[in-house]
Amino acid sequence: MSPLCQLGYGVCDADTLPSGGTTEQVARPHLGNVPYGPFYDCVHPGEVALTFDDGPGIYTDAMVDLLNSFGAKATFFITGINNGKGAIDTTPAWADVIRKMNANGHQIASHTWSHADLSSLTESARRGEMIKLEMALRNILGFFPTYMRPPYSSCDAACEATMSALGYHITYFDLDTDDYNQATPEKIQVAINNFDNAINPSNPATDDFLSIAHDIHQTTAQNLTGHMLQTLKAKGYKAVTVGECLGDPRENWYRAAGPGPSYNSEIVSTTSRSTTSTSQSSTSTTSSTSSTSSSSPSSTSSTSSSSSTSSSSSSSSSSTTSSATTTTSSIATPATTLALPAANL
Repeated sequence: MSPLCQLGYGVCDADTLPSGGTTEQVARPHLGNVPYGPFYDCVHPGEVALTFDDGPGIYTDAMVDLLNSFGAKATFFITGINNGKGAIDTTPAWADVIRKMNANGHQIASHTWSHADLSSLTESARRGEMIKLEMALRNILGFFPTYMRPPYSSCDAACEATMSALGYHITYFDLDTDDYNQATPEKIQVAINNFDNAINPSNPATDDFLSIAHDIHQTTAQNLTGHMLQTLKAKGYKAVTVGECLGDPRENWYRAAGPGPSYNSEIVSTTSRSTTSTSQSSTSTTSSTSSTSSSSPSSTSSTSSSSSTSSSSSSSSSSTTSSATTTTSSIATPATTLALPAANL
């Protein structure tokens, strides 16, 4: 949320509505054995779930590369439009890094649309904070998460009831680096010490951790994260996603909501994103087919002959006619749009 934004007292970035239909009508069964409520730690000794809040930001892409270089996985709790960064689904840099996270096996989770304190909102506004981020992630990926972390770790009983109704696991932590309070070169050592003080005396044969940091800070990206990865490797810990550290299979991390890459398939490269094929229904011959990426609002079109098939298209592609009616093999995006009172957002 913008620093000067006051909900209910004028236009805020929180009022921005992602394009497309609302996700409110998507079915939300409670799947698996992980509680659909609050939890604070992992269940597998020897694993540390690294989590990063508030991104994506200008340092996030390099952080993903750093994690990949260690063979580590992490969970990114995404915000949609806070801090004046622009909406994630209409800003190409943010959409691209989110797709990159997914393609490289990192977990994508919700940190609300505008980083609002969910305990302070009305029920309508609280749902709006979650639904809007779902819509934006749907526009980028074709699916949205079942894991969330409340901003400011604030989710009272009413908030917990809302998250349960929307089908969310509420993710807290048991290792706080406090990096956001130490986000200068002079102070970041405090965050490093906070991490070391938990990890160094521990035993990977019996211990596990769920840590929190913030990928929007340069010192976290360039100092803390590398140190955490080196320390975990030296101690014999495995850096994993939240879902992995809870023993939750990947197919439970997300809900399908439109055309996009499969979240339950083998990890693919960012160049192997699923596509939507468009054909002209007015002719019986298809001498050419336009293939448009359905996972990016800013993607470009490519053309191929009818005798060849693009090797980068995935099995989740959907066909549309010239009347622009889209069908998918998963849950169709409703045609209606989300309308919430501006004063409540």
